[in-house]
Amino acid sequence: MGTHLRRPSRSVIARHAMTRAFIAICLLGHAQPAATAILLQDDFETGDLSTPQTGTGSWAGTNFGSADRVQVSSTLARGGTYSLQFSFGGGASGDDAWAEQRFELGGQFGEVWIEYELYVPANYYHRADPPSANNKFLVHLWAGAYSGGPGLGGGLEVQPDGSGGSVIDFHPFRPDTSHIRDTVRGGRGIELSDRGTWVEFVCQVKVATAANNDGVVRVWRTPHGGRQTLVFERTDVKLYNAEGNYFERGYLLGWSNSGFTDTTALYIDNITISDAPIGTIGPAAPANLRIE
Repeated sequence: MGTHLRRPSRSVIARHAMTRAFIAICLLGHAQPAATAILLQDDFETGDLSTPQTGTGSWAGTNFGSADRVQVSSTLARGGTYSLQFSFGGGASGDDAWAEQRFELGGQFGEVWIEYELYVPANYYHRADPPSANNKFLVHLWAGAYSGGPGLGGGLEVQPDGSGGSVIDFHPFRPDTSHIRDTVRGGRGIELSDRGTWVEFVCQVKVATAANNDGVVRVWRTPHGGRQTLVFERTDVKLYNAEGNYFERGYLLGWSNSGFTDTTALYIDNITISDAPIGTIGPAAPANLRIE
């Protein structure tokens, strides 16, 4: 007598197909897109800003008056010898501070992703200093001249949390001018527990379409010894300009309206700027998922 194999029922076949489709979707969301274009990448191991590792972009030749406050330094590095040091001078209440590094993207881009590691010094304290205490943070992006013209403008900033830490918001300064919070996640940017450690940030800024105010801004942070967490997400940002719906340049950190009581030095290392997702951003298939 021959051996007869029992054919799986239609319900079992359908369940297997749905499970495999779910895994494929999860893995697709987790994968690094092959078409990612690196616009600027630098670990600062050349000892200066003259030669980024790769990319179409470049560091700007001037920091518009803050060049003495930003320099490639061997004082501290995440890996290797050098990092980019931003020194904010200390001052009394009412005194602002400034340190920024500008860059060119090397083209016109409707979506920009930035990843870097930020060292938060042990004396970091974001004071609530009237009349305004918002500080430039992560990155500002724009097109044309900073003060106006075709193209967009917007950037991630931080506000004081009342305890010395910082809460993220996004400020579209062209065409809108309002600060936008993420009230769901609270937008935690710098925690007091980050002081004396390196924190990795990844941010996405995507322009809106002509029909909707659907610009996208997201920020993920990975604290020292912790896991990556989405800490800011807005998908309703007013980032559309019919005369030029793109970004061309930007800067890191920048003006501090709160100022700092003591001179405060932050460091950036291992920066990557691209026009597509960086690293392993996205959901992964559950570890305990089984196909039966």
